Amino acid sequence: MLYSEAIKLILESLGRKDEVEYYLKRFRSQDSSYFSILVPDYETLDQFWGAFLVPLEILYKLELLPIVFIGGPDYQKYIEQFYLIDFFKVLVLERENQIFKEKDKKIPVIFVNEIFIKFYNKYYNILPQRILFIRNAGNLKDLNYQNIFQIHPYENTLKNKDLKIQFDDFGIYYYASSLYNQYNNLQISITSSFFLLKELFTIKGAGTLLRKKIKIQHIKKDQITESLKTYLKEKIELNFAKKLKDSALDEITDIIMDDSYQSFIILEQKEFAYYLSKFVVSIEARGKGIAMDLWEYVDSLNIPVFWKTKKTNSIHKWYEKISDGLIRQGNYIIFWKNLSYMEIPKIMDFILKRGTDFYGEEF
Repeated sequence: MLYSEAIKLILESLGRKDEVEYYLKRFRSQDSSYFSILVPDYETLDQFWGAFLVPLEILYKLELLPIVFIGGPDYQKYIEQFYLIDFFKVLVLERENQIFKEKDKKIPVIFVNEIFIKFYNKYYNILPQRILFIRNAGNLKDLNYQNIFQIHPYENTLKNKDLKIQFDDFGIYYYASSLYNQYNNLQISITSSFFLLKELFTIKGAGTLLRKKIKIQHIKKDQITESLKTYLKEKIELNFAKKLKDSALDEITDIIMDDSYQSFIILEQKEFAYYLSKFVVSIEARGKGIAMDLWEYVDSLNIPVFWKTKKTNSIHKWYEKISDGLIRQGNYIIFWKNLSYMEIPKIMDFILKRGTDFYGEEF
C-alpha cells in the first residue's frame, strides 16, 4: 500500500493531483483487465530498453495492465529479454492458439509475425480502445521541429502540401491514421517511453493525439428552453463544484456546445460586446482539444468578447495566449478579444457590478 502511494506521488509530480486521480479511477473502472495497448518500435527495444521498462513497472505496481505488442518479421530477437522480467507474461502467437487470458495480473507481451493493424483487425472486439505508439522520436514534429500535440487523422483527400509535419514522421502518422479511420472509437497517440506516464495521466498529455474536430452547435436565444438551462446549471455546478445563483443564466443569448452536450461556452450579448459568462469543458474532454474547437468557433464569429477568471485558475495562461489584452482586478484577471480600448472601462464596470455567479464566493 505504501509503495502504491509513493508511485502516486511520482505521478502527481507530472501533473495535477485531481488529474492523476481521475485517470487512475477511469483506467481501473474499465470492463477489460487491460486498459491500453503499447506498440513500441524496434529502436525503443534496441536502444532504450531501460527507459521502456520504467513506466511499465510503475503501471504494474499500480495494478494497471497494458498489453504490449511486438510485431513484424524481426519479433523473435526480442522474446528473450521480455522473459527475463517477472512482471511480463510472454505470448508468442505462433506457438499458442490463444491471445491472452484475463486477470493474469501480469503485463501480456504479444509476439506475432504481422503488423499491428492486421492483429487489431482480428481481435478488436476484445482489445482496449486506447493505443499508444511508442518511439524514441516521441511526438510528431512540425516543419520547425516543434512538437505537435494534436493533429487530425490523415485522409486521402488531403494533399501532401497541406501536411505541416516532418517528412520522416509521415509514415507513423499515415499508419496511425489508417487505424483511427477504421475504428472511430479509438484513442490513438504517439509518444516516447520517457513521456508515456505524462501522456497517460495528465489532461495536457505529452504525445501527439490523433483526433477529428468535434461538431459544434450554435444555439440562439429563441432556442434556449428552461429544461436546457436546468441542464446547463447542473453541468456548471458539477464542473465548478459550487452552487450557481438562480439568476446566473437569465441573460444567455448564445450557447456554443459540442455535439455530446458535455462542453460549452455561454455568451451574453451586451450593447458594447459579448460577455463570455461560462466556459465549461468536462474533464473527459479536456485532453482532447475540445476547448480549442469551441474557442475557434467563437473566434470565427469575429465578435467583441470579454471574460474573467480567477488568478489561481491555471487556465489563465491559455487565456493570455488567445486574448488581445488583460487587466488584473483583485482576485480576477479580465480578458478581451476584438474589443476597442475605448470599451475597456465599460467591461470593467460591468464585471465589477456583476460580481460572482456562485453562492458563498467573494468577488
